[in-house]
Amino acid sequence: MYEVEDLGRGPNDIHHRQLVLDETVNGMQLAVPLLTLRGAGSGPTMFLLAGQHALELNGPLAVQRLLHQVSPRELRGQVLAVPLANPAGFVTGSSHYPTQGPTWSMPVHWPEGGPAYPEDQSANMNRLWPGKPDGRVPEKIAHAIFTEAARGADFAIDLHCHDYWNSEVVILEAWHKPSLAFGRALGCRVNHRSRGAPNMFAGFMAGRGVPVAAIELVPIYLVSQASVAEGVRMLKNALRYAGMLPGEPEMPGVTYEFGYDAEKPVLSEATGMVSFRRTSGEVVPAGDLLAEVFDPWSFKLVQRVVAPCDCLVSRAAWNSYTRPGWPLCKVVDLKVAQGST
Repeated sequence: MYEVEDLGRGPNDIHHRQLVLDETVNGMQLAVPLLTLRGAGSGPTMFLLAGQHALELNGPLAVQRLLHQVSPRELRGQVLAVPLANPAGFVTGSSHYPTQGPTWSMPVHWPEGGPAYPEDQSANMNRLWPGKPDGRVPEKIAHAIFTEAARGADFAIDLHCHDYWNSEVVILEAWHKPSLAFGRALGCRVNHRSRGAPNMFAGFMAGRGVPVAAIELVPIYLVSQASVAEGVRMLKNALRYAGMLPGEPEMPGVTYEFGYDAEKPVLSEATGMVSFRRTSGEVVPAGDLLAEVFDPWSFKLVQRVVAPCDCLVSRAAWNSYTRPGWPLCKVVDLKVAQGST
């Protein structure tokens, strides 16, 4: 079970509470922060969730910065925020709820993913919604968050970071029209159509009829001030779309939208070191250079990797080592990506 502890009000009149669970981690009482910013006028409730995966650091900072930048006098309704849903993972250096020793590391990554996130989902809070009051610890946390905050939301956003998304992306619950419209209004340059599983936070909330979107910031492990700023911009757009802040969402000049089936891998033909010349989110004409692969002993050029078509680079590998058949990046044909001006 859990208790709600009231910690009073802080700067910008933010109401600080915490959900205190009957669990300890490394001798510390497990407590999840719950912050509330109430506006001067009535309006919807926006629920913001971050830090389900504790190594994804930019989302919590974007939520914190938003709450301090939005004026309560301009706000209509209220923002409920859980900026760090997995404090146990944070203090032990584990992405999911810690089931063993610290796991901070910088493993090899490529666009298909990597070993940072284990296949076992039993400790992954984002596969356990709406949680259980008598379940495992991450289920207890999800249950407490849902009961005290998410259950009353009119809109919801789940903030994450990822390794193979190398630029900010909004994950759209494309099957749910209110969520599709809401996600597009966040104003990300790249939108990815998907369908969250019903036990993922976004899929669960959409199933309840709540407009929801997931924001992927970059990278994991490290704080990027530029990506945090992008997160804040998109969160403000969400509030404008919901009528909670004045004005219209600020949209980029061009947006791109596609699903997993539109992404095509560009494969390595050699073993060597990779020097990327493009970044995720860039538009590259057919035949232009994407990357070079060098022999790690002689440093001779062994592969010149070029764009197979006029394309958007959707993902690029973190690692600087490759082998034949490994994906170097993924691209989307511009004829397939749905852009708007």
